[in-house]
Amino acid sequence: MKYFQRDMDIIREILIVVGGLGSENDVSNFEKKLKDHDENFAFHVCMLIEAKYIDGGIFKGISAKVGTPYVNQLTWSGYDLLESIKDDVVWRKTKDACSNIGSFSIPIVQKVAAGILEVALKSLLS
Repeated sequence: MKYFQRDMDIIREILIVVGGLGSENDVSNFEKKLKDHDENFAFHVCMLIEAKYIDGGIFKGISAKVGTPYVNQLTWSGYDLLESIKDDVVWRKTKDACSNIGSFSIPIVQKVAAGILEVALKSLLS
């Protein structure tokens, strides 16, 4: 059995496309990965559906290790997560901070990104 590791860059990529912020090339790559049954990519889409960041579903085939997801749109929580990590600079700083911790969850990523955004906002208002 093949095991996958959660990859926050893939999660961000998926959120950007499903949230409607991706370029035509991003959307095309997203659709191609699903069509080509990229199991790692599908795994991440399925996780986001199961965690209720994406509204969609999963077709589970008999022989498939990873189900085939279908996507409708981001949920409220999905948009909140996307808003906190969509900016490239904020994302880079968030990843750097989280990598120093070692292991982290999506809520931690969101809190770190929110802290970075808060610092940026305070500097704008000063």
